[in-house]
Amino acid sequence: MIPNDSYTQHLELVCTQLDQALAETGFDSLLIYSGHAPLRYRDDLHFPFRCNPQFRWLVPDAYARSWLLYTPGTRPQLLLYQPDDYWHSVPALPETFWSEQLDIRPYSAESELKGLLAGAAQRAFLGNRSDCGTDLELGQENPAALNARLDWQRSFKTRYEQDCLREANRIAVRGHRAVARAVQSPCSENSLHLSYMKACGQGENRLPYDSIIALNEHAAVLHWTALSAKTQQPKQILSLLIDAGADCFGYAADITRTYAGEVGLFSDLLESMDNMQQEIVSSITVGRSYVDLHRTAQRGIAKILQDFGVLRVNVDQALDEGVLNTFFPHGLGHLLGLQVHDVAGHQSDRGGATRPPPEDCPALRNTRNIEEDQTFTIEPGLYFIESLLRALYDSDNRKSVNWATVEKLIPCGGVRIEDNIVVLADGVENLTRNAFATATTSAQDQGDYK
Repeated sequence: MIPNDSYTQHLELVCTQLDQALAETGFDSLLIYSGHAPLRYRDDLHFPFRCNPQFRWLVPDAYARSWLLYTPGTRPQLLLYQPDDYWHSVPALPETFWSEQLDIRPYSAESELKGLLAGAAQRAFLGNRSDCGTDLELGQENPAALNARLDWQRSFKTRYEQDCLREANRIAVRGHRAVARAVQSPCSENSLHLSYMKACGQGENRLPYDSIIALNEHAAVLHWTALSAKTQQPKQILSLLIDAGADCFGYAADITRTYAGEVGLFSDLLESMDNMQQEIVSSITVGRSYVDLHRTAQRGIAKILQDFGVLRVNVDQALDEGVLNTFFPHGLGHLLGLQVHDVAGHQSDRGGATRPPPEDCPALRNTRNIEEDQTFTIEPGLYFIESLLRALYDSDNRKSVNWATVEKLIPCGGVRIEDNIVVLADGVENLTRNAFATATTSAQDQGDYK
């Protein structure tokens, strides 16, 4: 449950931040469009609706074709679309923990909306103008200076936002535990996904991203979403990687766990990766660069590869020669919030200056210095990706690798372990590990991965 007072405090702070950002960028008001579900090409069916995250920063629930209008010194107005429609469900006026904090004005037609949106001379508009009708007075579309300031503020989470992220993690953990149990019976990736959604109580259109449920070699595909629909599990399950999240008022959990099908080389490798991941989390401190955390992960993974006989060279050589990139081709993690890969990961100040990722890791999504109230993921990975392995084998660095050991691990795909972290003044809160630790246990859950 989300405490009412935490949302009230959140809205007050966000409005203060909006006041400052509007004043600095020369606007007297702000209009945010929630968005709507577009039609599929040459079809009369729509894509799933995904609400504008800027809208949900102030309005916890998602409403299509609705608007948030804010003028400093007044309560935010929710212009709620309530069409006369018997084909689809029409949203009722909300009566919930947040509704009394907003001035809610329903409308049913564009003619009504025109009057509500009049006077846009010094207004900023956030959204896609082409989606909103041609005759509406919206304001200056997506001003870069304003968006930079709002993105920067969104990277620091209020107590309400942290509450939402905690709840999203608790929901997602239910799904992860269900999959860990279901994989012990005959299954397919698709049936595991169905088990996940049932346990979470959220369908595909509610989940924050497409679930990655990968058996065996499929774990080597970083975003495996094909979800094999074979009715039976493989003859032998060597590994299971599940990267799946959940939603709470628009805030996303993003959790990955990897399981070994049997005791041996891969399970030992998995245990070493888990220990290393927890060491990285324990080392997080305010003021440290996230890039430095990524470098620590690189060295840690290279050391594991060396210890398990995959690398014939030392850690420094593996890094200097770029060999490690074959086994760890992505970044350590990303900011997390209303978007799974949340905004401002490359910003260095609220004005919009950027700090690009290092040349040797262009996929690193977070280059920020760590500050209190940031939320991000820590997700080191170690994979045996055949296309990257072939390129390494054909390169001058072929002799850096023990290919016999690699061949033993290719059928397992890879390992990724991902936790969601909130930075506190005196340490960190691991939302994911806490959710696993406090989840209801029973005899059938004893084998669940922590």
